[in-house]
Amino acid sequence: MLDDDARTTALSSVVLQLHRGCRTWPAVAFQSRACELLSEVLPFDAGIWGTENVAAQRVVALVPYGVPDHMWASYLTQGSAGDPLLAAARAAPGAAVALNFNTLAVPVDGGAAAAPPHFFGSHGWAYGLAMTQIEPLSKLRAFFCVWRQAAGQPFDALDQQLLQFVMPHLMETARESQLSRATAGADAPAAPRSHAVCDRMGVTQHLDDRCLALLRLEWPQWSGGVLPAPLVQAVQQPEPALFVGRRIAVRLVVNDDAVLLAVRLRAACDRLSARQRSIADLYASGCTGPEIAQRLGLAASTVNNHLGEVFKKLQVSSKVQLARVLHGSGV
Repeated sequence: MLDDDARTTALSSVVLQLHRGCRTWPAVAFQSRACELLSEVLPFDAGIWGTENVAAQRVVALVPYGVPDHMWASYLTQGSAGDPLLAAARAAPGAAVALNFNTLAVPVDGGAAAAPPHFFGSHGWAYGLAMTQIEPLSKLRAFFCVWRQAAGQPFDALDQQLLQFVMPHLMETARESQLSRATAGADAPAAPRSHAVCDRMGVTQHLDDRCLALLRLEWPQWSGGVLPAPLVQAVQQPEPALFVGRRIAVRLVVNDDAVLLAVRLRAACDRLSARQRSIADLYASGCTGPEIAQRLGLAASTVNNHLGEVFKKLQVSSKVQLARVLHGSGV
């Protein structure tokens, strides 16, 4: 067991690795790897991690960690509905709850359905720690329950404090990991952006992991510190707006002396010229060809020619498809 100072340092490292890992680890392995990290500062032998729809009283996701197959099958069929640890955590949302399974009373006949203490005892588990918390965006209730074997020690007040501290980070990083998984197979126009911040000389001040990977996709030898030369040139323009490379596109937004770079994979619409893009945006927003010509001071035939090129470059055949491609690019 770590002493208090070492545990605090280790916990800080765990939280940092969680936030980095949710963007880089394979999403299907995120929860297992998070449990491995957490067990270094909050020792436990097994547990479950899941979410549930409170209004529908339905479990949405349930992932075991370190639970033997025979116990998991038994838990799903016999113990999950009345798990006393999870029930106690549901009754005290936002607070970590510790239980000694050996001291729980066996429910009497006709009582509410509950997992009797011998369910855990028969599988070698004596102590439990759990917490539930409502996810503010989805309104789902997240729960995290861990168990120790009979040979271990009961979870104490420090363990409860530690879980209360780390639970919001578990929720947020799991959410980010799920978003990454959901968009992993998406087309480039719908791919998520990543961000960097630099000054007007191109010196980087913040860079997330995904952004670093995207920049190196365009410039494999780039080592960091100062942006690649083409981006520095773009940043130093009087009104920097958009840089389009071979593999990526970067939106640049100036805020005083700082520049925010929103980086994404290059999309089909990036093949459009500035004039074609402005015409396409107007057309997708509902303007007719003559209206666009009048607004931009162009001949109607010129607008029609540009729209023909736009449809050809983007491989679309209707205004609805055009709007979908343009809006999906996020630029």
